Amino acid sequence: DSSCSSQVSPSWIDVTATSNGVLLSDLISGLTADNLYRWRARVLYAPFGVTEAGITPPPNPAHGPWRRVSAQAVEADVRTVPEPEGAVLLVSGAVLLALIGRRRIRLEADRKAAR
Repeated sequence: DSSCSSQVSPSWIDVTATSNGVLLSDLISGLTADNLYRWRARVLYAPFGVTEAGITPPPNPAHGPWRRVSAQAVEADVRTVPEPEGAVLLVSGAVLLALIGRRRIRLEADRKAAR
């Protein structure tokens, strides 16, 4: 299907079971703003020492099952949002700086009062 895209991470990540799990992330570009997308992923498996020098990963590695966000079978999993315009960015940046400044003033006043 020409509307599908496939992406494989260029590096191998150790996914040995831990109590906190493992976070896998990847940046995807080329998506259209304000659009719905179906998303799925699966893990490819390689020998434990695949990241060591001289070890070549298998050309067709074993893989796990496909996974979807919250295991849903809905119309779409992800909606892209449009990039904010310049004015929106400036206003939101100014508001954020003002809030940070007010918090800093409040923290300094609390420190002085605690002395």
